[in-house]
Amino acid sequence: MSMRDNEGRVPYEAIENVPGCGMAAYAGLLALFLLVGVTGMVLTTGQILQAGSEAAPGKLRPGNQVAVWQMKPMRSAGVVEINEIPLAWHDETRGQDGSMACALMDDRLVRVDDEGGTTIPYAHIDNLLYSGSPEEGSKVTVVGRAPDGTTAASIVCSFGPHEGGTRMLKQLEVEQSRAGAG
Repeated sequence: MSMRDNEGRVPYEAIENVPGCGMAAYAGLLALFLLVGVTGMVLTTGQILQAGSEAAPGKLRPGNQVAVWQMKPMRSAGVVEINEIPLAWHDETRGQDGSMACALMDDRLVRVDDEGGTTIPYAHIDNLLYSGSPEEGSKVTVVGRAPDGTTAASIVCSFGPHEGGTRMLKQLEVEQSRAGAG
């Protein structure tokens, strides 16, 4: 026997003793959303605190994004003047302090490291070499002559994964061809 009337509806008297669970289901769903939200916030906060002590990758950056204090080692080594701003700059140090960095200047490539500064004018570049891959890290090696035109010089700029090694190579190729070198 069916509980429905002639119009297909269930009469109220037939369902008045059935326990309801609408409010309980709604409260349980809200509690689940609250638990997921709080867990997400706790995990995100933990990741932010952990990442706060890590140095960001030293990507190849435009020179106008380099802080004055980061250029100090290059100025101290005498490869960059006080009023010069690089076209592009790459720092290889973990602390991004500029003590091991390469910079593309208007007319030359410069590098500073523990051994001092090295300069190769774009017009004196004899060879550009690229090794590695963007995914694993790479090196751009520039072989040429120092500004005096007679002394052999080489500069190696090391890049971590996705730090812009291929972009630096392309920029060097453009600068080299613009200077009419090699």
